[in-house]
Amino acid sequence: MSSPEFGGRATNGWTFSDFIDRDGHGTLCASIVGGKQFGVAKNVRIVSVKVADVSEGKALTVNRIKGLQYVLEECTKGQHACIVSMSMGIKRGQDWTEILPQLNGKVKQAAAGNKSNDFFPSLAKVSGTITVAALDCHHRPARFSNYARVDIWAVGENIKALFNDNYWSMTEKKEWVKKINLQRNDYVAQGTSLAAPQVAGIIAIIISVHGNKPPADMKKMVIDMGIKDKIQGLRPRLGLPFQRFGPNVMAHIPKKLYSGGLAA
Repeated sequence: MSSPEFGGRATNGWTFSDFIDRDGHGTLCASIVGGKQFGVAKNVRIVSVKVADVSEGKALTVNRIKGLQYVLEECTKGQHACIVSMSMGIKRGQDWTEILPQLNGKVKQAAAGNKSNDFFPSLAKVSGTITVAALDCHHRPARFSNYARVDIWAVGENIKALFNDNYWSMTEKKEWVKKINLQRNDYVAQGTSLAAPQVAGIIAIIISVHGNKPPADMKKMVIDMGIKDKIQGLRPRLGLPFQRFGPNVMAHIPKKLYSGGLAA
């Protein structure tokens, strides 16, 4: 959070242990939301909520819940508009609507997941959640992206963003990170985790221009702003009905709205 990429706009919120990003995933996603070089909303304020650690291997459910409870408490204080960006895996069968019914009424966006199947995050059932799936560089559904209950698509392949120093020793272990320049530390990454923060940045820009809106209205604005019917290869898989794939809409910010410096 102390990186110059965030210009002093990023602060630590809640953690189950410490705020060291040993995996780099959180830093990467935050830089896509609002980094100076890579971000969509370059003046947005970012608050870190850490629920997982690479040394643990996974995020315990209790830590996820505590992290979300912190977010809910902060969001209800009413000082600023609140966007909850969630690029984290959720086990099949976990129903967050039962665990945290207060999530209803908050603006949220969640990554669809990277298992290339029809499983969807249970948060997709929560009012106001925008579920984001990933496209490849040719604007086709990425081979790794989940595809059920999708609201919108964004590019999630060959994404350049802020990679912290912890990546250099771990890259060989990460199938979603690859080096594109052998002469220097030049990396790109892939995943729905990288598609979702783009939509969080778009929401921040909408709020900065139009003010905060109820989640359902915000969701409609994001989808209405998107580019329609340009995604190729959006077809049923394994005999599933076409409507399971959501609308043929690619996340987009009209030039008249985006100046590169707007923020919530």
